[in-house]
Amino acid sequence: MNTTDLKLSLKQREILRFAIQIHRPFMPLEVCQLLDIKDQHARKLLHELVQSKLLLPASGSSRIRTYRLDNMAVQRHHITL
Repeated sequence: MNTTDLKLSLKQREILRFAIQIHRPFMPLEVCQLLDIKDQHARKLLHELVQSKLLLPASGSSRIRTYRLDNMAVQRHHITL
């Protein structure tokens, strides 16, 4: 299975690709810079990826400040980018 089987948008796939490459938690600002989008759009995409259980909050509980890749989800879905 790859990311297209999960019905992810191009931007969501780019976020996952970025998360896999950097191997560390990242901030929404980095997604804004990567995709040249506004903060609110980046946060919406990140929230959708958390709901899909592909990303996890890396810090914060009520206000998520950083995100990280859920490596188990990548393995579970056999994601190839």
